[in-house]
Amino acid sequence: MALVGSVVTKDMEPNHIYAGVPAQDVTGKMGTQFEHVPIEEKRERLGVLLRRFYDARPQFNHEGIEILGSWDEAHDPEATAFNVATRTYTKRLTQVEVAFMRFLLPTVKFYPA
Repeated sequence: MALVGSVVTKDMEPNHIYAGVPAQDVTGKMGTQFEHVPIEEKRERLGVLLRRFYDARPQFNHEGIEILGSWDEAHDPEATAFNVATRTYTKRLTQVEVAFMRFLLPTVKFYPA
C-alpha cells in the first residue's frame, strides 16, 4: 500500500506500507496491511457470523448456506457454498444467500466462483 501523496519509484513488496517522496518502506513503524489468518480460523470466524445471521433471521431455519475450506470438500449442490480460502461462493440467488451477502457487507466480501 502506498499512502496518499507518496511517489512510488520502485517495485513495492507485497503486504508492505510505503510513504513519502520518494516512497520508503514504513512497514516497521506501522505494521503490515494484512494479517495472515489460517483457513480454519477464517472458517470459524465466518461460522460465527453465519450463526449470528441465522439467530437474527429464524425464517431461514439454518439451511441453505455452507462454509468450505476448499472446493474439494463435499457439499450440498443445492446450497450456496462459501469458500473461505478463495473468498468465492456459488451464486444461486436464493433468498437466504442474498440476505447473508447483505448481512456480511461491508465487513466481509465474497465473489462469485
